[in-house]
Amino acid sequence: MRIEHKLVLLASIVALLVASVTLAKTKEQSAPISLAFAVTLADGTQLQPGSYKVTLLSETSSPHIVFYKGGKLICKCPVKLEDVRTKIPFTQISYDQSADKTHRITTMQIAGWTQTVILGGSGT
Repeated sequence: MRIEHKLVLLASIVALLVASVTLAKTKEQSAPISLAFAVTLADGTQLQPGSYKVTLLSETSSPHIVFYKGGKLICKCPVKLEDVRTKIPFTQISYDQSADKTHRITTMQIAGWTQTVILGGSGT
């Protein structure tokens, strides 16, 4: 094998390794959810009741949850993640209601995921 071919092969292997490491660091999960109430997120974004797609970007440094409606990005919120022992069997969204009757999502457990998503509060 000629040296040029060896260099091309080596460069290809390195590129594949870099791509696989990059993909391993960014874990992305998506799921449909339904909101029963109008909610206000920690950043002030208001979501109306209805169906959304959520995508969890669980990068090791700062995980985020992204809300989409009709394919359009609505917002991206920082979250904390809490591991659970097994896959979550059904989707459950927990709300907190403030004195002004505003609902805020506190946690989301999404069917099939293995982490509880914690929104809002001082730590996120």
